[in-house]
Amino acid sequence: MTYLAAEQSAESGSPVELYLFQNPESEFAYTSGNLPVIFGGRTYEPTPLKRTSTGLGSKKASSQMTVTMSSDTEFTNRYINGVPSSSDTLTIYRRHLLDGDSETIVYWVGSVATVTFQSDIAKVAINPASAVLEQSIPRRMYSYPCNHVLYDALCTINKELYRSDVVVEAVSSDGTQITFSDDPTWGGLSATFRLTQDPSFFNAGYVQTDDGFRYRMILSAVGDEMNISIAFETLEVGQVLKAYAGCNHSPAHCHDKFSKNISNFGGFPHVPIKNPFSTGVLK
Repeated sequence: MTYLAAEQSAESGSPVELYLFQNPESEFAYTSGNLPVIFGGRTYEPTPLKRTSTGLGSKKASSQMTVTMSSDTEFTNRYINGVPSSSDTLTIYRRHLLDGDSETIVYWVGSVATVTFQSDIAKVAINPASAVLEQSIPRRMYSYPCNHVLYDALCTINKELYRSDVVVEAVSSDGTQITFSDDPTWGGLSATFRLTQDPSFFNAGYVQTDDGFRYRMILSAVGDEMNISIAFETLEVGQVLKAYAGCNHSPAHCHDKFSKNISNFGGFPHVPIKNPFSTGVLK
C-alpha cells in the first residue's frame, strides 16, 4: 500500500510523524509514535510532543507552527541559556506504521524562530520555509556609522590579523563571565594584539569556540576577564577560545585601529548632526 492510499484509507491508516531538528553541529531525531523508528540511517526516539496545524493547502501556509514538547530534551536544552549561535531547522516526515512499503514523505520543512519555557514544557515556534520570502531585503543606510559587518567582504579586514587565542581558566555560574589566560600554543600573526595585553581592544568583538560553530559577542574585557552576551551551551575549563577585536564602526576606529582601512569605510561621516527640519536652521 502506498502512503497516499494509507492516508486516504478509512481503516488502514496508522500515521506517525518523525521530527528531525538539525544545525551545523548536531541533530536531534524524535517521533510521535510509541516505538523507535529507523529511517534514513537515524533512529527517531519516542518523545511526547504535539503540534499545531501546518496550514497546508490554506491561506495560513505562511503562519508559524508550534511544537509542544518536554523542556528536558537534548534539543530544548540548547535554548535554556538563550539563543544558540547556530539556527535550527525542522523537517517533519510522515509515514504509516502498517504500510508494508514503509513509504515516507517529507511533510513539512521550517526553521526554529523561538523556544519558550513554561515549567516542564517547551513551546517551539517554527516558521515555514516560505517565510524567507516575507523578510525585508537588507539595505545600506545613509548614516554616520559604518554599514559593513566587521570582517565581511566589504570591510575587507583579515580577521586573523586581529585574533588572540586564550584558554578558559574559569566560568561564572551564569556562564557570561570568563576568566582566561594566553594560549601557549598560539603563535598568532599579530602578537601585538593579545587579549591579555589590551583587553579593551576586543570590546564589541566576538569570541568563538575552536570548532568554529559557536560564538558570542564580547561586551567588555578587563584584566583577565571578559563578559559575553549570552552563555555558551557548554564551556569547559581548559578549552581554547578564539577572540577577535571589536569595532565601534566609527571613522576613527576604521583608520587608527584597523590599518588605515578608511578607504573601505561604509558610513557617511559628513552627515549633518542637526536636522534643520526638526531643530530649525538657526539652532
